[in-house]
Amino acid sequence: MKIKLIQLDIIMLCLTFYEITVLPHFVYIGIKYAVVSYLFLRYFLMGKRIKLIVSLGAMYGAVTVISSVLNRMEPSTITASFFYAVQIIVIFLVSERFLSKYPLEDYAKIVFGVFLALIIITDLLMLFKNYNFHNPDESYFIGNKFAVSYVHCFASAMAFLIGYKTDRVLVINRGRIRFQGMSMRVFAFVFSIFSLLVCRKVTCSTGMIACLILIVMMLLPKITRKFISNNNVIVIFGAVVNFLLLGSYSILNTSFIHNLVYGYLEKSETWNGRLVIWDMIFDFIEKKPFIGYGYYNTVVANELGYGNPQNAVLKFLLDAGLLGLITYVALVWFSFRAINPKSLHKVYPLTAFFYAMIFAALVEINLTHMIVFMAIAMVYCASKNMDRGKIYENRNSLNAESI
Repeated sequence: MKIKLIQLDIIMLCLTFYEITVLPHFVYIGIKYAVVSYLFLRYFLMGKRIKLIVSLGAMYGAVTVISSVLNRMEPSTITASFFYAVQIIVIFLVSERFLSKYPLEDYAKIVFGVFLALIIITDLLMLFKNYNFHNPDESYFIGNKFAVSYVHCFASAMAFLIGYKTDRVLVINRGRIRFQGMSMRVFAFVFSIFSLLVCRKVTCSTGMIACLILIVMMLLPKITRKFISNNNVIVIFGAVVNFLLLGSYSILNTSFIHNLVYGYLEKSETWNGRLVIWDMIFDFIEKKPFIGYGYYNTVVANELGYGNPQNAVLKFLLDAGLLGLITYVALVWFSFRAINPKSLHKVYPLTAFFYAMIFAALVEINLTHMIVFMAIAMVYCASKNMDRGKIYENRNSLNAESI
């Protein structure tokens, strides 16, 4: 099969998002750092074309690195924070390089193919290995239950994106992805329902919620899609739902949420410790409000006995303070601001996925996952290039040349 180098680069980039647990940790980290370095050196000139968004990504990453240094974290953690920042920038650079020349659907096909392969291996192993699905620390092929669940949700969004114009179902023939037979949109819904069931299998409630939100949002009419795709609406919505959850009069105290959480989802009275964390964590945030405690700090684990803040906004504040949160919100705001009439409905599955992640992020820390940054980058770069008429009309142009 003829394949371009940019396709291989996207594949390698995706494989750096989640640790393959069958590899020794130091081997995976070495490969990840090498790939990120290579992609940055290869595509850094693309930053000139998307200066604003790259600058915001760099600022967010820089705040995290500086916070790690000022808090005198371990050299390995500082190094990890540095490559975390570079990886975010690389996602935008590679996305701009591809989407300045090829259609968004072709990007989605590559990404979907990579994660579909990981999903097949991960899910098949569930049939043969004796996993403890009720253990939140259980390691699967691509990490813990949250990694498994969010990858399924992201792959579902890619399937919906591919199905925007395609009216044929996925068939893999001699290494090529083709679409034949029934509607790809039907396949996307079936795959997303399957993903929801996998989330249930690994007992990931937030993954189930994310997949369900994605499915519901893909059923919304076009006029509603236009409204909720507005960058102001996205940011305001995220702020409001977090305020309702973490504010003085939390929605968790309502009878409906109480019955849903403690009855149907079978969570404890403290929602598996989350209420304890949220009651006490602001005392720690107030001590270092502007720059936080550094990349993946252990403040919550050391002081409260829990693994993490269990909320994305609190994680931003704890890791990188108000500066980190503001730069992340700015990155999201400017990225979705690029959506225009030409790209609105094409990128909508990515918008729906981001909303799904916002809902999950109310009780998890998933907004810093690289698949979320990739979704944001795809929205921005695809919308910008569609607006300027740079997308190639020739659907076969991607496979026209070899390396």
